[in-house]
Amino acid sequence: MYKVIKKKLKIIYKKNIEFSFFLLYRRPKIKKNEKDFSEKVFDIKIEKNLYHLFELTKGRIFTDG
Repeated sequence: MYKVIKKKLKIIYKKNIEFSFFLLYRRPKIKKNEKDFSEKVFDIKIEKNLYHLFELTKGRIFTDG
């Protein structure tokens, strides 16, 4: 019973943190304009997985760890 309550509290906490972060900071918009060099997108393949790497000059990041 304790483990179930702990797991649900973790989920609720995580959702509250995500929601408050999105209220404070807007989502970054990736522009497809070639003249704008403030945002860069790189595609990296490691083994069989494809990853997108974004480079922003003025931005914030949130990860769900």
